[in-house]
Amino acid sequence: MADPKDISAWRIDALNARGGVAFTSYRTADLREDAQANLDVPCYALSAPDFRPEPLTSRALAFAGERRGLQLGVWDDGTELAFDDLETVVEFVRRVYLTASGRGGGGGGGEAPPVPVEVGGGPDRPVSPRGEAAEKIAAEFLEVARQFGMAGPFGDAVEMKSVYWPKVQGDLDTRRGLRDLGASAAYATFNEALDRAVPRSHQSYPQWHRSFVAALHLGVEFGLYRHVRQHDKYYIQRLEKTFPMYPPYSVFDYALSRWTGGLVARGGDALAVLELLPVDKQLAKALGHREPEQASVFDIVRILAANPKELTAKGDEEATRTRLSVLILAAIVLTHSTAYGLPFEFEGDILDAEAVLSWLVAQLPPGHFDEKIERMIGTVGLI
Repeated sequence: MADPKDISAWRIDALNARGGVAFTSYRTADLREDAQANLDVPCYALSAPDFRPEPLTSRALAFAGERRGLQLGVWDDGTELAFDDLETVVEFVRRVYLTASGRGGGGGGGEAPPVPVEVGGGPDRPVSPRGEAAEKIAAEFLEVARQFGMAGPFGDAVEMKSVYWPKVQGDLDTRRGLRDLGASAAYATFNEALDRAVPRSHQSYPQWHRSFVAALHLGVEFGLYRHVRQHDKYYIQRLEKTFPMYPPYSVFDYALSRWTGGLVARGGDALAVLELLPVDKQLAKALGHREPEQASVFDIVRILAANPKELTAKGDEEATRTRLSVLILAAIVLTHSTAYGLPFEFEGDILDAEAVLSWLVAQLPPGHFDEKIERMIGTVGLI
């Protein structure tokens, strides 16, 4: 029986996980010290954001990249990983990149560590209710997410087994369920923005203020004002501490007046909004973010899109729904934003469920690897 390292397969020559750059070739495992590298084999370069394979005339470029700091090969217990086909290599590199870049920090609160405005005591922060339709959507996605990280049977080469995410539906219950999940994440974003508040004298105040206004504007379009009114005691305390110069509820008028033109004002785009929106620091920490106090919605979307098994939150149903709601919120923002923001007082009956679910499914992996490879992807970027 032939030694696996002497069998030709797709293998990674060099990789920069955070930069989203890789070189791959069809060859034997010739990166080991006792082997002679063959430069004249089929080889391709892959790079973010689309990772479309670009043919190369020689592997020499990959070795030059290694001399410039790229990781030489991808290994498992001293053996080069062999991949079933080029498509599998592309998906592996894409998911490694999303994981590494999502944990890289930045966004949602400024580069300098903020000094929060201290607020004593008070009730627990309120959360938005979710209906039966939202629970049904969550259950359908989680059923698929649990397949990631399952043990074999798999062959000697890394292969990808297809998964089937929930079918796109546009019925009223689905639209309302998606809206409820999105609203839950929008309210949590607003709460987190308040938690990150810094004094006006702090160097990170301008960036925090942009983040807060974005979270507030988005929240208002999901009915945040009504939600706040239902929890007067909590929010009056927070708003008075954060904006002592304004009556608590005039903050809404003040902030919205500074956000003319909506979510994508002044030449911005929806992705930039996701980078502004802060996400709960405990959620970011649980997902391995390097700077959880600075984590943005965009960071968490990248981590979860690359690691669907993280949606399961190790049996914690509430944490599971929270993670999925962040993905749904991002999908809504990216599919419904216009130059004037989202439709005001955004309601489920006008939400384009097909657009939201189609975008979301397109970001999620089309298949899963075996348990070892899934774990390898999931630990990229962890300290």
